[in-house]
Amino acid sequence: MNGSRRLLWLVILVLVFCLLSGAFVSLADDQSFRILSIQQDECTLLDQPIYLTKIMWNAAANKTNRVQCADYASGPWQPLVEFPASRGPMLFFDRSLTPMTQKFYRVTAPYSTQVLTLVLDRSGSLYGIGTGLVNAVSAFIGHYVENSDQAGLASFATAAKVDVPTWWIFKNAITNTVKTLIFSGWTCSDQGLEKARQQNDGVTTVPGGSITKVIVFFTDGSPTAFQYTFNCGVRNIASDRSLWDPTTGAPSSDGCTVPATIPSVDGTSIVATADSAQMLAEAQKRAEAIANQARETGNTIYSIGLGIGVDEDFLKKVANDLSSGSYNPNQPAGLSMIAINFDDLPGVFDSVARAILQLP
Repeated sequence: MNGSRRLLWLVILVLVFCLLSGAFVSLADDQSFRILSIQQDECTLLDQPIYLTKIMWNAAANKTNRVQCADYASGPWQPLVEFPASRGPMLFFDRSLTPMTQKFYRVTAPYSTQVLTLVLDRSGSLYGIGTGLVNAVSAFIGHYVENSDQAGLASFATAAKVDVPTWWIFKNAITNTVKTLIFSGWTCSDQGLEKARQQNDGVTTVPGGSITKVIVFFTDGSPTAFQYTFNCGVRNIASDRSLWDPTTGAPSSDGCTVPATIPSVDGTSIVATADSAQMLAEAQKRAEAIANQARETGNTIYSIGLGIGVDEDFLKKVANDLSSGSYNPNQPAGLSMIAINFDDLPGVFDSVARAILQLP
């Protein structure tokens, strides 16, 4: 089913014969986007016979559906009607003043390349998650199609990095890289989200095509560190005021001065760096600010949290979930989901993939 979903034009041809019995024969056999039936009927309007052909099909979800026809197999396709983005069964009546002896129909939907960056938390609190996360990510990536979609991987702890650059061939690289992740350190969520945003926004549209940009953000808690520019340059600062190299994650405080207060990313508040509660709140604000920037450039964000202690409100804000108290209707709406434990991860990742790709 995934292969058919990825065609440059999702096309289904139906050869229609008007037989003596009045029955029609459909050659379409695509389970995800197919013409379900063709039926002919006749009625009279103002003493004029009208011949109707009823065409039913499963819509290409969330895409414009275009119905076209041709009088012979190699003939030019003529537009009949366009339906706006929808889901489920669709119906159209093709009308004619004369009986049809042969006609071809097709339904098309514009192709959109999926551009995905997975951004995974590898902080110390996730120690021991290894196999569960590998299995969940491997199955999740399996829903995508190489050479049609593009995907990459970023991860974050005390520092963030791009583990697998976004590319057309990605399944083995992402799965194998997740197997090697080492879980330790603080949780610098804003830098992880920024790496994902840069990855996706660096992908250009193929001429004549379109892209759908998605970030899937996985974490087991709220941020405990954030990125800031000090007198010594850019550093990641943890809630205990310790400083870390944003590239290597190594301690890096030489020549650095941590001010008693710093301006908040919200533009109005002042953060006391010796107050861990204020620092944790600022780390969350900065992650939400990066997520907001990502959505402004067309990225849809899906958040996956692990554990009963995960900050669900934070995840909803990052995703711009419809149920979030800060939901912005002018930006792409994502989805936030929680896995209670390691065993729930594959099912939650699978649900997110199905929501992104509009799979049943």
